[in-house]
Amino acid sequence: MFRFYRFLPYNKVLIYNLIFFFMKRLLQLVSVFALMLSFACEGPEGPPGPQGETGPAGTRGPAGEDAQRSAVLDSYIDFEADEEGGNYSSGFSLASLEVSDSDIVLVYMLAGVIPDGNGNNMVFWSPLPQTYRLEQGPVTYTYAYADAGVLLFIDTEINWAELTQEEREDLTLEQVFRFVVIPGETYAANQRTKGSLEYLQSLSYHEILKKFNISDKKVPVLN
Repeated sequence: MFRFYRFLPYNKVLIYNLIFFFMKRLLQLVSVFALMLSFACEGPEGPPGPQGETGPAGTRGPAGEDAQRSAVLDSYIDFEADEEGGNYSSGFSLASLEVSDSDIVLVYMLAGVIPDGNGNNMVFWSPLPQTYRLEQGPVTYTYAYADAGVLLFIDTEINWAELTQEEREDLTLEQVFRFVVIPGETYAANQRTKGSLEYLQSLSYHEILKKFNISDKKVPVLN
């Protein structure tokens, strides 16, 4: 490094060297003192403060793919007698819903509608199989399903010929049913010790909606 004092007289060079030496030492001592002072001021870490209040819940995210495949729909069903007139049944297609073999189909029958006094109606749905006791004997509405559709039928030992036409029509015409399709993946994910189809059929309509997070805000009517 170029030193301008190389060209100065010897005594002046000695003085400059001494000044340079003491300045260098002084800067080193100042640096050490500043470092020690910073450590002394920092001190040990204090205990953690109390946990703050929980913030408000965020908005609910969109339904997943399985939830979107869930379906709720209504239909007015007319039961037709077979050739012998002793059995009544009706079919309902599920082709538009793309139901797979692993999906679960639950069926509910409209049991009644009662005003709640606030301008709205309370709608009651009975899960199938559902049995009604008549004077002539019990009548059970039940069903079976596959990926193509649902077969609804009336199981009874009563003699239909003993019923009046009005009684037969009350049992067979314009019956309102609600169909709930649960994707197989959703059913498997929520299955518990009591997860069989018979157990699900024993639950109420609203219990099923809550259990599988299914919405019935907009229910289409299919015929």
